Amino acid sequence: MTDAEKVQFWKKHSYFETLPEDIAPMRRLLTEYSHMPADAVDAHLYAIRDKLWAVHKYPCIGRFSFLNLGMTKSVYYQEAVERLKSKSGSGEGRLLDLGCCVGQVLRQLVYEGVDPSRLAGADLHREFIDLGYEMFGDTETEAGKAFTFVAGDILADSPSPFDALAGSVTMIHAANFFHLFSWDEQVKAAKRIVGFLSDQNSGSPDGISIFGAQLAHRSPGEHRIVPLSPRTRYLHDATTFQKLWDEVGAVTGTQWRTAMSPLKSGIGAALTGNPEVMYVLYGVWRVKDV
Repeated sequence: MTDAEKVQFWKKHSYFETLPEDIAPMRRLLTEYSHMPADAVDAHLYAIRDKLWAVHKYPCIGRFSFLNLGMTKSVYYQEAVERLKSKSGSGEGRLLDLGCCVGQVLRQLVYEGVDPSRLAGADLHREFIDLGYEMFGDTETEAGKAFTFVAGDILADSPSPFDALAGSVTMIHAANFFHLFSWDEQVKAAKRIVGFLSDQNSGSPDGISIFGAQLAHRSPGEHRIVPLSPRTRYLHDATTFQKLWDEVGAVTGTQWRTAMSPLKSGIGAALTGNPEVMYVLYGVWRVKDV
């Protein structure tokens, strides 16, 4: 296959020409949170997607997956909303959206009544964060100023922009995150994630610590997620995901319980072309220090 043919194959696989049908919640967010005229939304989304695509050609950008707010239906998300809206003095609610892209989950949380000062976002690409302000039109608003954003590589050694997040949050949302890395990279990232959680998170087996959705595999191991990709990533099943957190716990003096359950069937296979790939919801709870 020539380089030109590879480019065309990649675009066919990862770049959709039309908006998907399942983005009604995003349209509602833009009209009600951003006060955008309904008849201007679609053109705006096409324009933002292409600006994001110019930064990095992730399949989640090209396929408009970043517009899907289906995660808001999960029990873990609903628990996070309840805790974030708590008025108690315990600081129970502060959430980091890791791999936040344009900050769409953070805006949804504000739309649902969460104080933006209880929200932080982090992404590899500062351009994505900046385009989030353009997408939602809140750069000059109180909400726009109150978010905490960090841009950088979570795998980079300290000193790092991520050092500012140490001990600062009680919950972490990390969607489409772990499946980007090898096993060793996931261990390194998870060790840093443990450091983001405040002491108030310790020993709270009933409260979710980390949650999200990701690709999984019926035969866990190193897999090539998308055709023609030059590298593989580690895709888990429920057993290996627990083993990952057992390893992280052993090196951080913590203990973790995990859960993983399938989401809508066919998403993983549609993305990768492999029927063995699943898309799953996961949760991680801190059990106790050891």
